[in-house]
Amino acid sequence: MKLLSSLLFLLSLIGCGPSIETLHQSVKEGKINNNGSVVDSEQIEINAPAEKVWNVLTDIENWKTWMPNVTASTIHGELAVDTQFDWTNNGTDIHSTFGLVETNKTIGWSGTASIAKAAHIWRLQEQDGKTIVRTEESFDGFMISLFFGKEDMSAALIEWLQQLKKKSEQ
Repeated sequence: MKLLSSLLFLLSLIGCGPSIETLHQSVKEGKINNNGSVVDSEQIEINAPAEKVWNVLTDIENWKTWMPNVTASTIHGELAVDTQFDWTNNGTDIHSTFGLVETNKTIGWSGTASIAKAAHIWRLQEQDGKTIVRTEESFDGFMISLFFGKEDMSAALIEWLQQLKKKSEQ
């Protein structure tokens, strides 16, 4: 019994999760992997209409101008489902593919970076000229939670939201 408990604990640390294809399909359905190794969601109210927030968030090539941790970002085509983009965040090269694009409402992508696979969805809801932005993300990968935990993800999502707010309210 002790061996089984140890094995189950080890497997939970490994946290390889679903394939990137499965994650991408989930994003197309508007979902992240809620059973991922690391999962979080955060939200913020932005004093700007959803269209303006959307335009900032989806201008991939200009992320580096308002998001300090992003040093490069290139989209390979139009903003559409299955379009790929590459970006560098905190020195990590990330390859992502859009799975969900609903103008001024929802955008989501799946992506890979080193040992990690991610699903990330942003939802915008306009109310009285302001926009509530909710973002949710899941990470999976070999022992990813040992290197990047829930607190790290929470801090990263809050940073993205704060920077998006700052840029959108200019």
